[in-house]
Amino acid sequence: MTWVVRAVLFVSGIVAGWFIPRDRIGYDIVQFVVAILFLLLVSLIVLYYPRLRGRSATSDEPNRDEAKRDGSQPER
Repeated sequence: MTWVVRAVLFVSGIVAGWFIPRDRIGYDIVQFVVAILFLLLVSLIVLYYPRLRGRSATSDEPNRDEAKRDGSQPER
């Protein structure tokens, strides 16, 4: 588990280094904020990946609500 934390902090350290020098006082805070944003981005990608691909994670059946809106009958 510690290797995951090290990897996230390594990536966020590189990104934080683009904006402020490493010897500045607020570097650790910026690195932490970048790490939180990185984890948020990864979480959103994992959460919405099935929708981005156009498939539902729970079912392969067509959505019946969409069929009702366009007036066609869903296939059974």
